[in-house]
Amino acid sequence: MRMSRLVYCSTHRELAPFHDLQDIVTTAQNNNAANEVTGVLFYGHGTFLQAIEADLVDVAKLHDRLTRDPRHYRLQVIESEPIASRTYDRFTVAHLDGGTLLDAPVVDQTIVARHTLGDRYTPYRLTAAKANGFLHAVERHAQRSLVEVN
Repeated sequence: MRMSRLVYCSTHRELAPFHDLQDIVTTAQNNNAANEVTGVLFYGHGTFLQAIEADLVDVAKLHDRLTRDPRHYRLQVIESEPIASRTYDRFTVAHLDGGTLLDAPVVDQTIVARHTLGDRYTPYRLTAAKANGFLHAVERHAQRSLVEVN
C-alpha cells in the first residue's frame, strides 16, 4: 500500500445550516473508518483544516469529492505528499467554536495561539509544518478530553 497525506483548508458555505456541519462530520467518520483513513478534522470560525492519511488512491478520491462538495469553497491544499508511515493514529474531530459539533472536544484558544500564526485562527496562512503541528496538538488535546470524560 502506498500511503499519502493531504492537508487542506476550506471555507464552509455560510448559507449552509449548522446541521450540514454535523452531516460532514458523520460522513467523514463513517467513510474514514471504512477506508482506513486517519487524520484530524478541525472546524473553527467557518473554516475547516484537515489532515488525511490513507492509501494514495483513497486520498485522491477524497480530494476529488471535496473539490466537488458544494458545502466547501476556497479549498486550498497545504500539503499533498507520499508518506512512509502514518503520523495520525486515528480519525479525530475537534472544533473551536462554541456550539456542539457531535460532542467533539472544543480546543482552547491558547492551543490556537501557540501553534498557528497568532490569536486568530487563520488556516489559509499556515505552512505544512505549522498546519501539521497544530493538528497534532488538536489530536492530543482531543484524546486527553475524551479520556477525562470517560
